Amino acid sequence: MNSFVELLRLALDRGWALGLLLVVFCAGILIGPRYGLPLPALLIEWAGGGVLFGAAVVAVSVTSHVMGGMGAWLSRRRWRAEQAEEALANIAALSQQEFEALRDLLKVAPARIHVDYITVAHGLLTKGILVPVRGVSGSSWICKIHPAILERRDELLPIMDARLSDAEQRGSIIR
Repeated sequence: MNSFVELLRLALDRGWALGLLLVVFCAGILIGPRYGLPLPALLIEWAGGGVLFGAAVVAVSVTSHVMGGMGAWLSRRRWRAEQAEEALANIAALSQQEFEALRDLLKVAPARIHVDYITVAHGLLTKGILVPVRGVSGSSWICKIHPAILERRDELLPIMDARLSDAEQRGSIIR
């Protein structure tokens, strides 16, 4: 059963090439007699079936590729939406220092940020607020602000400023 599934997958992945070859070859046989090529009637009949079978193989293979691509696209889109939702939700879990650092970053909105393991920004990285672009060393990364947070930057900044000014007036720690 496992080998049948593997053969089916191979046929769907590479079947379009075989189907296209079958269509071209069999169509050539069908066109041959019009240009004076003597061919047996039985071969011409089978060539008609070969064209239909080849076209069906191409159609199934192309449909399989399109559906697989759409499934992968939808899966990536769903994953990105979950990551964006998680990053936005994690803003509430920031310590006061991380909250202030995020507010300062949003005010400046740099394209890239260098984050070391021992900095406050590392907390933003672990909570998904910052997204690693590439590693510089074992304890250092080049990061960017999560796109979902940058997208809502204009909404978040006034809320963050108000929250920090309230906290300063009360002398409390934001958690």
